[in-house]
Amino acid sequence: MSAKNYPNIIEKEEGYNLIEVMIAMAILAIGILGIAMMQITAIDANTRANVTSLAVNDATATLERLINEDDANITSGTDPDDPNISWTVEPGPTESSRNITVTVGYFYKGRPTEIELNYIRTEGQYVD
Repeated sequence: MSAKNYPNIIEKEEGYNLIEVMIAMAILAIGILGIAMMQITAIDANTRANVTSLAVNDATATLERLINEDDANITSGTDPDDPNISWTVEPGPTESSRNITVTVGYFYKGRPTEIELNYIRTEGQYVD
């Protein structure tokens, strides 16, 4: 049975027409753009995590240095090598303790940001 025998029957065309291909390409492009945006977001989050980790490392090193100082030498101050690192020493919850707060300021995407580490140190607590 061919179309020649039946003049009202149209042979089925195979393949895709232009509009189907264009719609498929648009859907594919939207998917690729979504993946690209996820990559950009992931890179931004990794960069922020890296900068924050560096600031936490600086704060931890400063706090450890202060913890290991003699009680008489612990006073509020700023790191002479890095003015973005400062600490305050205040009376703690008991008479023989001190509250040490280390603050590290840094910039992320042009905005100032800071982290703080708090530690309560009891009198006589240091390493020789």
